[in-house]
Amino acid sequence: MNESESDRRHGERRNADRESREDRRQDQRRLHSRESTNIPVEIYSSTGSMEGSIVSVSPGGSAVEFSSALGKSNPAFDIGMNVELTASKENKLNGSVVRHYDEGIAVKFTDTANVLELLNNIISDS
Repeated sequence: MNESESDRRHGERRNADRESREDRRQDQRRLHSRESTNIPVEIYSSTGSMEGSIVSVSPGGSAVEFSSALGKSNPAFDIGMNVELTASKENKLNGSVVRHYDEGIAVKFTDTANVLELLNNIISDS
């Protein structure tokens, strides 16, 4: 193994370690535990809409994956942008984008007063 390949592998290990530490910090910062789901939704923003699925959810927010992965540089949903997750006419969740990841976005719910009721309705309708 030459020196540049050794440096590259060392850099990859450092990046993996850094990502692992960041994942642990994210888990420690969570106020609510998450549940895995697969709830089809339409995601609306001021710049358009897209189909996706809520893949994990808690009373505080959700992870939404898009039907087609767009990557982290998703111009349709900027961090801080308000979005609406719609599972049906009656079941809509409002939030703001807090993070991008390869398959989608993380949304923090802005109106948490009726989130549990809405989630129960959405799950029972699915």
